[in-house]
Amino acid sequence: GDYRRRHLGAQLTSSSDFFDPKNHAAKDARERMAEHATEDLLDFIRSHPISVGILDATNTTKERRAFLLQRFRNMTRKSDDIESSDEGLDLRTSKLKAPVRVVFVESICENEEIITENILRAKCGNDDFKGVSPQTVIAEFRERIRQYEKVYESLDSSEDNGKISFIQIIDAKQRIILNNVKGALPSRVAYFLMSLHPVAYPIFVTFPAETVGDVAGEFGGDAKLTANGTEYIRRLRNFIRCRLTSYGDNSSRLRILCSSSPAVERTIQMVLQGPPDDAHPIDVSVNVLRALDDINYGAMAGLTQEEATRRHPKTCGLLFQQPFQSEANEPPSSHESQPDLCMNECATMPTFAYTVSFVRGGESARQVNVRIGSALLEIMRADGPVMIIADPTPAKGVLSFVTDELPENSQYVNIPRHGVVEVGVNTQKIVHLL
Repeated sequence: GDYRRRHLGAQLTSSSDFFDPKNHAAKDARERMAEHATEDLLDFIRSHPISVGILDATNTTKERRAFLLQRFRNMTRKSDDIESSDEGLDLRTSKLKAPVRVVFVESICENEEIITENILRAKCGNDDFKGVSPQTVIAEFRERIRQYEKVYESLDSSEDNGKISFIQIIDAKQRIILNNVKGALPSRVAYFLMSLHPVAYPIFVTFPAETVGDVAGEFGGDAKLTANGTEYIRRLRNFIRCRLTSYGDNSSRLRILCSSSPAVERTIQMVLQGPPDDAHPIDVSVNVLRALDDINYGAMAGLTQEEATRRHPKTCGLLFQQPFQSEANEPPSSHESQPDLCMNECATMPTFAYTVSFVRGGESARQVNVRIGSALLEIMRADGPVMIIADPTPAKGVLSFVTDELPENSQYVNIPRHGVVEVGVNTQKIVHLL
């Protein structure tokens, strides 16, 4: 779709007539865009020794799938690194076979409510339907679906002489078929798809309340709450009550996923119980996930950045980085604030280099992003709104994932110390300063 809009224009190609298989001129144009996207993907794979690419296209016919399989099997990769072989032959322009594993993913859904929900979430407001009412978007896109159905051929295990590999999801995970899915990565893709929920819900990310160790600038320091931290818990409790009300009376729909750190445990306990005179405790589901635990500071645990730099100057010279301007730390599009709690009084947090580990058994931000994978699956399979309460490094990793930010930029995403970042169903981001 992006290639079509970019090269052919959305205005002339967004109507359902453009997708009519009997419209031969439009069909030829769509084929050119599909081949263009395929070639770009091939170029990406050729230029990366280890790579994963996703071709987001309908691929609704057996003929189209056979064409793709042939293209990837015949793909070659140029070697620019090898100048000569042992025999002295110039290999600079030689082409080396690159094994590529192709797995097709098909979602079959006849649930009208889910289809409508996905149309509203994915199509309203995009370039094809700017300024169009939701009712018109639904009617137009359903007509486009009917055009696809005229030539649609579902995946079949007999394709490619019975060698085709595919994952077929039927009626929003009522049935899932894995055909010839082998290897670690395809299996993880299948597991991820099985964890996805067909209807999106908002995700809330926040840090635990401020502690004495935070104010002192210590890595994993004293977990006793400060006055600002206690006040934040009160406001966070009110914020959760407000959000529970907006989603109806069934408070069990909100899940809180949190780490096992002392500061997080204390924050959760006080949020749920409230003050002694509160006769209405908050009833939500809480899951403690060790995958969300704070980064392991190794030998620097309990030290300030200044103390750690004196003891380990070389490592700290690499570890502590200055933030750079990226999409991750641009100002949020909108926010809600309560100005009587001065944010400048809250502790600031250092930024760590992505691949540098804390000394003597410590972790890097990259290692944290890898281990939070199981927590991300829990978020994706949730059937209601989710709140994540975790220390800065894992919390930023989660926020990077749900907002499509590159993982190596996770250290630079903005989460205020006493605030909640809400990610909506269309990945729009709202920052609530409490």
